[in-house]
Amino acid sequence: MMAHDDALQRAIEALAIRSVDLADLRTQMAREVRLAAPDPDSLLMQGRHGVSNAQWVEVSPGAVDSDKALLLLCRVSVGLRVVHRDRSDPEDDSLLLVEAEFDAEYGADERIDDADVEAFTKHNVVYHVWPYWRELVQSIVSRTRFPAPVTVPHYLAASRRRREKSDESNPEPSDPIAR
Repeated sequence: MMAHDDALQRAIEALAIRSVDLADLRTQMAREVRLAAPDPDSLLMQGRHGVSNAQWVEVSPGAVDSDKALLLLCRVSVGLRVVHRDRSDPEDDSLLLVEAEFDAEYGADERIDDADVEAFTKHNVVYHVWPYWRELVQSIVSRTRFPAPVTVPHYLAASRRRREKSDESNPEPSDPIAR
């Protein structure tokens, strides 16, 4: 685990975020939602996210507004759908579907090891894209007038989830002297 943490730290120190841009968007709302608003308690939200691609691009001086010689371009794929909780095959019964791809761009002075890039894409890239994804979903829900609340939760980085899980399994002693 320590080597992974070291790889992530090296990547954090070497990479500087430049931009997050929407690259692709697909949205669909079932017609039945307009005809009869579903009971919010009968709905289930499903989501997915991940980095689908990361590649290095060499930058010519003056080609882009950057003082860095290299860019790491990361494609992040995210999706959310709302289905009826009690339907037997939710694959065919999406009431609302939102899928998007974002490009996250990072500047670097030099290439870093593949292990460092892998650690960074696993832990940080989706975290950087997440606020843009949340805003996009809220905008689409509003513009489609989807009749039930749809909220994308806050994104917790994997290391934070591990810490919180560890804290739950190893509670601090209640006696302040024992600390």
